[in-house]
Amino acid sequence: MRNLRLLGDRLAIQWEPEPERQVASSLIIIPETARTPANSGRDRFTRLGRVIATGPGDRCGVPQHEMNPGPQGGTRLSDVLPCEGETCPRCHGTGYLPMECKVGDRVWYDHNSGNEFTIDGQELVIAVESRVIMILED
Repeated sequence: MRNLRLLGDRLAIQWEPEPERQVASSLIIIPETARTPANSGRDRFTRLGRVIATGPGDRCGVPQHEMNPGPQGGTRLSDVLPCEGETCPRCHGTGYLPMECKVGDRVWYDHNSGNEFTIDGQELVIAVESRVIMILED
């Protein structure tokens, strides 16, 4: 597969067919409300996948979405703590907030969490990290 260079806090996730068991190996029970009738697994509300690429993370000190202050409030640029450069405790001087998901992690993620692409014959979902529900640790 060609190299992917993702931006921000995006992940490239390769869908994995879910085993027929309803209980994960770590004894997490996936409730019926999180599933649709058994098809091929592609129509479920949540999916199991493997992270194959990650972006660098969100920029430190910059809001994800600058919204105009209004009746519902919002984030103003002045409300965000600026990055402190090389001594910044949040980004450790990289300028990017670290990602929790790493390449190779098996994750449960929202079914409608991103954009689907086929790259070099592999079906991928490109999604933001906040759409990952959990990381399965062996």
